[in-house]
This record gives sequence, C-alpha cells and structure tokens, in this order.
Amino acid sequence: MFRIGICDINARNTLEEGIRRYFKLENLRCEIIIWETIDEMMDALLAGKELEVLFLGIQNEGMLELESAKKIRDDLREIQMRLVYVSNTDYFSKVLIQTMPFDALTNGFSIKDVEQVLERAVLSFHREQEHFKFRFGKNYYSIPVDDILYLCSDIRRIRIKTRRQEYEFNGLLRDVKERLPKCFLSIHRSFVVNREHVLQFTSEMVQLTDGTILSISKPYRRMARANLRSKR
Repeated sequence: MFRIGICDINARNTLEEGIRRYFKLENLRCEIIIWETIDEMMDALLAGKELEVLFLGIQNEGMLELESAKKIRDDLREIQMRLVYVSNTDYFSKVLIQTMPFDALTNGFSIKDVEQVLERAVLSFHREQEHFKFRFGKNYYSIPVDDILYLCSDIRRIRIKTRRQEYEFNGLLRDVKERLPKCFLSIHRSFVVNREHVLQFTSEMVQLTDGTILSISKPYRRMARANLRSKR
C-alpha cells in the first residue's frame, strides 16, 4: 500500500482528488494522510510515520518548509520518500532544490498534473524493486531482492531472512507484499517466499536453497502449487 502525505491547505482538495483518481484507475491501494500544519506533519514523521510520497506546500520564501525538508532528508535519513513541492508560483530557490525534491507542482496545476506526478513516482518505486528498502529505528536498509529467501510476520513485526543474515522491521506483511516483485509467493498468511530460492516442493511444503523447510498452509496450496509449477 502506498502512503501519500499532504501538507498544503490551499491545494488540498485538488491534490486529494488527483490522488484518489490515480489509485482507483490503477487499482492500487493507498492511504492519504493530511496535515493542517508543518508542525503536525513533522511530529508524525518524527514518531515514525513513513510515506512513499509527500506533497509539501511552499509558502512565501519557503524557509520553514526548507528546514522541515532538511530534517526529513538528514535527521530522519528518509531518502526514499518522493518529495513533491507545491507552490502558487514558478519560483524555487536553489536551497530547496538541494533537498532532492522528486517533482514540483506550480501555479495553476490541475488534477491531471497530480496524476502524472504519481504515475512517475509509482513507476520509480517499481524500478527500485531490484532492492527492497526499509527502515528500522533510525537505520535505513537496502537489500538485493535476489538475496531474500523469505519474509515472515509476527503481529506487526516482519523478519527478513537472506542468504547471509536476518533483518527485522515494523510493518504488516500484506502491505509489504505489494512492494515485492512477482517472484514472491504467499504460502501462509505469515510467510512469503522467494520462489527463485525454492529448491523443491510438495503440496504441503517448500524447501529453500539454504535447506530451510516451510509448510504451505491449506488455503494457499492450490495457488502455490500452480505458481511453483509454472516456474519449472
């Protein structure tokens, strides 16, 4: 699921409508979070709220927005977020550009413009699927997809097993799976395996290339078997 933030009172309605239209058209799930002030937005981000795209309105000289963007990039180490500036002028200072914005919507932008920005943002995320990126605490990780054997969930914590080590981070498996390439297959409500690492399988289990054996729960057996057979 894509999480989209809006912090712009003046253009909020246009932004929200464009976001809803795009994700409905593409049949993708999204969560829209709207903040009235930059302080509210920063409180949420500092508390751990993660976003794929943030539409940040620029007022006057944009100094408050600049400081917030710097904190997002430097203090939070949030470099994956697509930052889109929204302004009623065409002017952007050099220091704003240095905060690595993904795009900008300027004076007179339309709902269609919002949809086009989102299309580019979603496409850029898909292009990055060769690496799975996540954050745990203040640490930022980028793992080659080919190295991942499987992911498993325990309530709101996800564990990633690779060929070399294990990682963990907070999240829901159903949301994470939407960010994974098609080679990842659900075999249980709490397990997703990389089928490229499936060495052998039966209708009830898979054995991975590191020797790990995982059970396939009954509701997933038919789909898992068809998926794994198509790989052969």
